[in-house]
Amino acid sequence: MNAAAELIEDTTTEKKIIGRFPMNPYPRSWYCVLYSDELKRGELKTVHYFGQDLVVFRTELGQAAVVDPHCPHMGAHLGHGGKVVGNSIECPFHGWKFDVEGTCSKIDYCDRIPKKAQLNPWLTREANGMVYVWFDREGNQPDHQPARLAEYEDKGWSQFVARKQWEIKTHPQEIAENAMDTAHFETVHGIGLPSKSEYPEVTGTDFISCQSYDAEYFGVKPSIVIHMKEPGIAFTSTKIGKAESIVIASMTPIDEENIVYRFAILSKKSVNLFARLVITKFMEREIIRQFEQDIVIWENKKYLDKPMLCKDDGDIRKVRKWYAQFN
Repeated sequence: MNAAAELIEDTTTEKKIIGRFPMNPYPRSWYCVLYSDELKRGELKTVHYFGQDLVVFRTELGQAAVVDPHCPHMGAHLGHGGKVVGNSIECPFHGWKFDVEGTCSKIDYCDRIPKKAQLNPWLTREANGMVYVWFDREGNQPDHQPARLAEYEDKGWSQFVARKQWEIKTHPQEIAENAMDTAHFETVHGIGLPSKSEYPEVTGTDFISCQSYDAEYFGVKPSIVIHMKEPGIAFTSTKIGKAESIVIASMTPIDEENIVYRFAILSKKSVNLFARLVITKFMEREIIRQFEQDIVIWENKKYLDKPMLCKDDGDIRKVRKWYAQFN
């Protein structure tokens, strides 16, 4: 049993979902727990997700790892006084050392290591400048790796020209539905309805929506492609004339009621630096403006299993059908 499955077993009865949302509070997905540049070599940090503390550390060789926080020896919290020694994390209480797989690798004062001296490890990957962990409440192994954005590694793109995060009282599914709720783009954000909205691909873990707008920015009509990869990862590409940008978004549950939402903007070096800076700053302000308008609604709305939709509400049912595979 992996750490994610053990957590669910300890905190819920069989598939019992509590809280204000009827769906699984922790959908099956890869989730960001930190930006990669927030974790230096030899550093460890405590984060709180999925209703519990996790300890994230980076070995001296540069590998990121995530483990449950309490030492199996005497229960000390590794995030409070623990340290990275070489490629292991050392307990602050008796100095037991554990590798990235959670296996006890050394006890300085004893030459025999107990067979069950094991921390619960979390399956960890790095991509897109983020540290991801895998969560599945049934303990199943992932059938895919976290999506890698090719542009992040492309020298023709500037990495993370802007980024921000919020803690929000909502469920990650609400973020996904919001992107398809085209009617609220005008009523809440005042940007008008998309003049064209297409769903060219809804397969497997991929949900792609293409939207075009009549409203002009810098004298040009923008086009947007929203690519939701899974509950924890989404990419949004925006093109305004020759200027192109991509937002890498992550939605990670803190507990059954709250999530952390992160966004980071990449910009293509297709226009001059001044134009890129102007457009990127505009996008950053616009994302923050719209997102904070939505937060007020998300934190106070009620989830309706059968909403009374009209024909121009956007394809809420389609995104719910896609999302159900992760619950």
